[in-house]
Order: sequence, then structure tokens, then C-alpha cells
Amino acid sequence: MRRLLDAVPGIEVVGEAADGEAVVAAAVELNPDVVVMDLDMPGGGGIAATERILRTAPRVRILVLTMHAVSTRVGEAVRAGARGYIVKDAPPQDILRAIEAVHANQAIFDPAITEALIEPGRNPRRPLFPQLTEREFDVLEGMSDGATNDAIALQLGISVKTVQNHVSSVLLKLGVASRAAAVALARDAGIS
Repeated sequence: MRRLLDAVPGIEVVGEAADGEAVVAAAVELNPDVVVMDLDMPGGGGIAATERILRTAPRVRILVLTMHAVSTRVGEAVRAGARGYIVKDAPPQDILRAIEAVHANQAIFDPAITEALIEPGRNPRRPLFPQLTEREFDVLEGMSDGATNDAIALQLGISVKTVQNHVSSVLLKLGVASRAAAVALARDAGIS
């Protein structure tokens, strides 16, 4: 992120922080125009850090940059005071555009989130993990409910081997190494 921002004329990176406590302290001390906030960090996380920064330095504008394209997290971020929400794998020009919009005191949200909010008739599950098929999402839901592969197979009316294949695919597509890590992502997204 720093390399991207350092290469843009007119943007000056005044500080970096690795955890919630450090980002609050840096924002209060440095009083930046925009804070690019990660939701998932040690020391309280991005939502709590956003609230604390804005209580102390209300002129600071906050853009949430996260790996979660999840509408439930958007609501939490907005209620905390964030002006924008974009996913980390967005193209660099979209991230820069989001920073500029937040700096101009405009609200901006990742397109996947915006589509889900604007099109209420659309399947609300898709923005949660758009890389998963409907069946893979069903398997992830079963996993996050604590169901075994046998129980998921019975519930979905498919074979245990098919469930195992879907579990492998879910892990690969979510970029995690274990079932527990996939469940943690699902629970962070409000799936349980």
C-alpha cells in the first residue's frame, strides 16, 4: 500500500501502524486527512479504532480497506464513522479513487457492496463470498454451523465425497489452509 501511495503525486504518507492502539495514537498525533484502515488487526480491530479516532480527531476521514466484501461489515464501519469501504484486491486505481473521494468527504463503497445494497432483489449471499458457487456457499454455511461432512451431505442430499470436494474448493477459493480458518472468515461475515 505504501509503495502505491508513495508513487502518487499529491499524496504523502505521514505514518503507518500495525495494530488498533498504534493507529489511534498515530492518527491523533499526526492528524492526517485520511486514514486507510484495516478491519482485521490486533489491538481492537478497525471498527473500534475508527470510533476512537473520530471521537478525538473528528476531522480525520477514514477509508476501510479490507479483504471482506461483506455488507454486514459495511454497516459496522459506517456506524463507526468510516466514509468509504473497499476491498484490498480492488485495482490500484479504484483504491486511489476511493482515497480521493474520502478526502473530498464523499462516501464510497466497493462495487460488489454497492450492487448488493442497490439491488435488494438480488441474492444477498453472493457479495459475501462471490468466488464461491451456491453449493460451495451451502457447504461453508454447514461448516460454520459446526456440521461434519456427513451431516452436511445428509442436509444437502449429496455424497460425503462431494462435500469433501466442495470443502477443498472452498479452502482454495478463500485462500485459507484449514477448515477452522474458513469458518473464522464465515463467522466474521456473519454466517453461523
